[in-house]
Amino acid sequence: MQNTSALLPSAANTADRLIGLAGAVFLFSLPFTSTIALRLSALALALAAVAWSDLQQGGTASGLRPPRRLVLPLLAWAALCVASWGWSIDPRYTASELKSEVLYPVLVFLTFYAGARDRVHWRLWTGAVLASLLVLGFAAIFEQFLRGVWVAERLHADLGFYSTYLVLVFPFLLLLLLPETELTAWLGGFRVPLFALSFLALITSGAMTANRILWPALAATLAVFSLLVLPRLPISASQRRVLVATLIAVLLGLVVAFAAVASYKVRTSYPQATGIPSSLSQDDRLKVWRLAAEKISADPWLGAGFGRGIHRREMQSALGNPLLWHGHNLGINYLLELGVIGFCMLAWLMLAVIREHVALYRSDDPQARLLGIVGLSLTAGFLVKNLTDDFLVRHTGLLFWALTALLLSRGARLRRGLR
Repeated sequence: MQNTSALLPSAANTADRLIGLAGAVFLFSLPFTSTIALRLSALALALAAVAWSDLQQGGTASGLRPPRRLVLPLLAWAALCVASWGWSIDPRYTASELKSEVLYPVLVFLTFYAGARDRVHWRLWTGAVLASLLVLGFAAIFEQFLRGVWVAERLHADLGFYSTYLVLVFPFLLLLLLPETELTAWLGGFRVPLFALSFLALITSGAMTANRILWPALAATLAVFSLLVLPRLPISASQRRVLVATLIAVLLGLVVAFAAVASYKVRTSYPQATGIPSSLSQDDRLKVWRLAAEKISADPWLGAGFGRGIHRREMQSALGNPLLWHGHNLGINYLLELGVIGFCMLAWLMLAVIREHVALYRSDDPQARLLGIVGLSLTAGFLVKNLTDDFLVRHTGLLFWALTALLLSRGARLRRGLR
């Protein structure tokens, strides 16, 4: 491993140091329970430092601005969410959601896009993401071992949010498998042990969540990563064989974990089911989706107003379960909240994100191509994870936008020769 000073922003500009350190605090603290004040303070400091740096250098410090073809759908999506306050069935609830689910995500995206100045920020921020995985993963394992029970709400938010967090950080973990990247070249001989420890933390704590969709989401991430990276990675034949064998081993680990979790869910949650397929047919989400279809048909074009809990009371009452209060699917929730127009706006935004990652993947710069692969893998896994729930909210939504901005900004700088 090279000198640890390579992880600290070394520019003479104090603002750039603040951007790097505040961004690292934000990313590290984001998945932890009860860190709202800390993460928002870090975000505010990073945003102020970005503005300060640009003012000091005449608006040239950032070097790049987000592409218009992404900013336009992002702002259009935000505008529709805000406009829905006018027809919301619960204007007070919609207004409360706009701050946390629209304002903060937009600020996070813009801050991390403008703040990712160089490879030092890239290493520092990806290091913060991997460090949080190690801390959270082994904290869950040790709590289970020492106390006999793991209470996710104590440190990990809850099972659904934590399992989604694992999906979002998994592509960065896979990046450790590749030699001679901007991250792994710095790690040197620590690259393989770090991957092994991180994957152990991820797969073990992931299994402890008993979340079934986690494993298809991780598999989708792995599939996209493998299919895109293997044909274009400039490595020797022996390195390629080792990489392929490792990716296969990771896939087998995911398959075994999924089988174990699915069987556990059958035994504990669906005792009358005859097997895994039978348990899926008894899932409460089927009742949720039928009820959601009725609600959508009542307001098909504009929905009932922004906020995934806009129908909370009616759904809880109709389904007789306090846990079933929204559509449990990202697309269905948008149809409930913002109708067909909102669903199309969300699709436009996600396609714009994918388009930017594809542009990086097609780049002539090998490091930018890798960032495009990581971005496409991240987006694929996140969308699969949201097939049975909606986690484009709260800290997982912020993490998605922060990581997306980091990848796109760093990739754009590499394509333009800005190291």
